[in-house]
Order: sequence, then structure tokens, then C-alpha cells
Amino acid sequence: KDAAQYPPSIVQAARDDLAAKQVRSRAVPGKLVTEVIPADFVAPLPFLEQTDLGEMFLIFDDAVERVLGNLAYNGPKAYTLTCNGAGACGWVQFTDNAKGKNLGTYSTVVVRYPEAELIRDFRKGAADHKNSMKAAILLYDNNLEYFIRKLGKDIVRHPRLKELLAAAYNGGPERAAQAFVKAQKEGRDTQDSWTDGLLRETRGFVAKLRQLEEHNVPERYLD
Repeated sequence: KDAAQYPPSIVQAARDDLAAKQVRSRAVPGKLVTEVIPADFVAPLPFLEQTDLGEMFLIFDDAVERVLGNLAYNGPKAYTLTCNGAGACGWVQFTDNAKGKNLGTYSTVVVRYPEAELIRDFRKGAADHKNSMKAAILLYDNNLEYFIRKLGKDIVRHPRLKELLAAAYNGGPERAAQAFVKAQKEGRDTQDSWTDGLLRETRGFVAKLRQLEEHNVPERYLD
């Protein structure tokens, strides 16, 4: 139970800090980022990033409980040394791979939201649970700004927005927008199959999100 409470408590702490610093949304001018990005949008990220797709469908409870067990045993130190071959680090697997003159993802968020006072060093920032969750909230807002620009303001009320932002977190907003536009043209933007145009890994990411929502994680483990 205590371990299940940990991710939501970090999400709340991250939101409280962003609200206290009056960090403004880039997606919706005039609003705080915490007013634009709901807590439940980012709460699944540790489970999305630290579970295997196959396990999520074959042994769901075991997969989730493995994450909770790591958090229970290691607390704030859980996943602090975790970096994969693509350079994704920490419990929400942030990356900071620069491409040409473009900054990496983490550095982009640091630069675009200076008032958030994120830890500037990528490895340290990705390892810190509250800091990386703050960065994730800000990345969601930054990606939402892109979607509003490319897809129109009505996207903020679309029933698939949570999935669209999760897809952007995993595979970038450009690919997510392209897949969504294709689905719109084919009349599939409100159906499960809207993800057909995404990369395989990102399709799996969204599939895991649906599994977590279907099983009401982490709330089901709080009783």
C-alpha cells in the first residue's frame, strides 16, 4: 500500500512545486501548467516505462507489483542508476539526445520552462523522482503546444488526448500527430486503431496505458 501511494505522492509534490513557482503553460497562455496537464495524465509513467509489454498482458499484476516492490525497497533511490541503450534514464526514462543544433528533450524542457528551476544536469535531474516528474509534466505541456499548433485548439477536448500525449512522450509529437491526422482522415481518431500509424514501440506504450487504466492502477493497490 505504501509503495502504491509513492508515485501519486511524487506527482502531487511535483505539481505543488510547479504551482508554487507559478510555472505558466506554453500550450494554453494565461494558465498554469498544472491547470492544463491533469495529474492522471502523468501518473502512469513509472509503470509505463518500467514494465514489459508482454508481461502487461500475460502477468499484469506481477509486472506492476515488480515496480511497486522496487519502489518499496529502494524508495527515492529506485531506478536512479537506470539508463538504457538509447540514453533514457531514471524512473520515467527521460532522454537528452541532441540532434544537430537541436537540444535534447530534457535540455529543451529546462530551457523552455526556466521558472520551474529544474536540475540542469541531465543525469542528476533524471535520477531525482520529483524533478523528473516535474520535467515530464512540462514535456506534456510542451507537446500539447505542438498539437494545438498542428491539430487545432479542439484537440484539448479530444477523448484520445491522454493517449496522444503518451504517444508523444514515447515517440515524439511529430510522429504522434502524423498518425492522428491519418486516423482522422480515415475516421478512426476515436477508435483503438488510431495508433496504427505509430512506431511499434509507441503502439505498445499506448497499449500498456490502456491496460493500466482498465485495471485502475495504482488505485487498485491502495486498498
